[in-house]
Amino acid sequence: MSSLSPLNFRSSIPDLSTVIRADTLDVIRHFIVRIIKSGKTYTEIHKNAYSCDVSLDLNFQRLFTSFYKIRRDRKWKECFFYLFEQTKYAQCDVSSFKSIIHNVYALTGAVESSIVSKMMAVINPDLPVLDNNVLRSLNVIAPSNLMEKDLRIEASSALYEALYDKFLQFYQTEIYLKYTNFIDTVIPEISHLSDARKVDLYLCSLTDSKIRTIFPKSDNR
Repeated sequence: MSSLSPLNFRSSIPDLSTVIRADTLDVIRHFIVRIIKSGKTYTEIHKNAYSCDVSLDLNFQRLFTSFYKIRRDRKWKECFFYLFEQTKYAQCDVSSFKSIIHNVYALTGAVESSIVSKMMAVINPDLPVLDNNVLRSLNVIAPSNLMEKDLRIEASSALYEALYDKFLQFYQTEIYLKYTNFIDTVIPEISHLSDARKVDLYLCSLTDSKIRTIFPKSDNR
């Protein structure tokens, strides 16, 4: 990667309208049960984040780490959920990403771009997540763990900003209107979710081995 400019990431991330395509509805039909379950779990996490002290509530911590498949030791969890509690009432937007990564690094000694994005998506449902499944479905490679810390944080922040912009662009397309209308009609259990969460659920389903068998990737997926 020659530069960490968000413009470079914007050119490497495909327009979502080329990924969420005509066969989208067929994909969703095969995974309605799982999508409903994931949507309900996310809703529970978001609701519980504001009804408990997440730094102390072990049930919330187990729910969050299980849903996002986070495996870390007890000390790491103590530090992370302490910061989660301190952050959840702040104005959390795309510009907050880099500073929160730095804060997590200061407490845990680890650069946690993906996990930070998931915490932010609970605090602000309009934000995307740098989930491996989301990036894989877009054929985007996340910044390497082997990068020097500051370089990796810069690269992850540029990627996050570029992904957010791609989401915003997608919301203005006719394909998104058809997609969200279908979701709201066929899966009313998740109709309350934000635009970003509805897109996340679909992108994550694309990486499942079963769905790749049913609907093999085309060149532009």
